[in-house]
Parts: sequence; structure tokens; C-alpha cells
Amino acid sequence: RKVDNYRDNNQADIENVFAAVRYDFAGGFIFADGQSVDDELGLPGSLSDAAAKENRRQTFTPTDYADQKTETWRVGGGVDLGSEWQLLAEYADREDKSESSYSASVSHQVLRSKNFTPRLVGTLGLNTGNAVVTLGYDRNDAEYASANAWGGNNTEQKSDGIYGQLVLPFTTALTATLGAR
Repeated sequence: RKVDNYRDNNQADIENVFAAVRYDFAGGFIFADGQSVDDELGLPGSLSDAAAKENRRQTFTPTDYADQKTETWRVGGGVDLGSEWQLLAEYADREDKSESSYSASVSHQVLRSKNFTPRLVGTLGLNTGNAVVTLGYDRNDAEYASANAWGGNNTEQKSDGIYGQLVLPFTTALTATLGAR
């Protein structure tokens, strides 16, 4: 998508590509998908009231911009563990790179995130309907780096989460969701 927008130096150019494949077999499924987004935007900056009266489309920052590129890849699947339970898991890897320029000062940022999310999902038949139980684990490893005229920053974060959720039908019309993380 290409748009020149209303103001000078406010053009936008966005490319988005997505692909996915999935294979179903007797006891479950596997999948893989990927997405690439390239988002480029001109930044026209602010105008004083007097400049806006003169020409509200003008810019005093004709070279300012913000560009972001995002790459995401996922693989995963599910395996049936009998007729009532399923083991699901996915791995995702995402990288966001951005560059921006404000008044000739260029900033760079990179965020990389890797996630692993296995979970066990089961159905329990009750007189009021099916209760759904989910037990899972989330692992997220993230790295962030930035650099600009004032310095830089490098940060890492690792997080682990264990959770459970129960969707419990009290009646055919009333359901409660209970969870803990």
C-alpha cells in the first residue's frame, strides 16, 4: 500500500507478506507460518499556527522518517491424547527493527522475541455441558537494543509462566471461567 497522505513528507509505503501451511493427520496437525512487514513513513513534523495558515500541507522536516521491519516465524502443532485431551505447542521467533530520523538525529532499535508455548487442553463431559481445562507453560526470551545520538541500551528479559484455566458450565446458559497464572 502506497499513500502520499495530506502533508508534505507524510508518504507511507507498507508491504505485508504472509504465508502459512498446515498438515492435518489422523492424530493431530502441524503448521508453519511466516510474515514480513515493511512499514516506511515520512514524518512532516509540527507547524505553528502562522505556518499552518500559510500552507497547512508544508513541512519543515523534509528528511524525517520512521521505518519499521518486522519478521515473524512460527511452527507448531497438536497431538490427540485420546478422545478428550490434546497436547498443543508452538514456537515463535519475531524480530522488529526500526530506524527513525528526527532533525538529522538517527535512532536504531531492535527487539527480538522467542516464545515457546506448550499446553494441554481437555474436555470433561458434565450434565450441564462440556467443561474445558487448559494447563500450560509460556517461555519468552527477549533482547532489546537501541542506539541514538545520546547513547545506547542493551536489555535482555527471560520470563516463564505456568497457568491453568477452567471453563465450567453451571447451566446450559451460564458459564464461568476460572484461571490462575
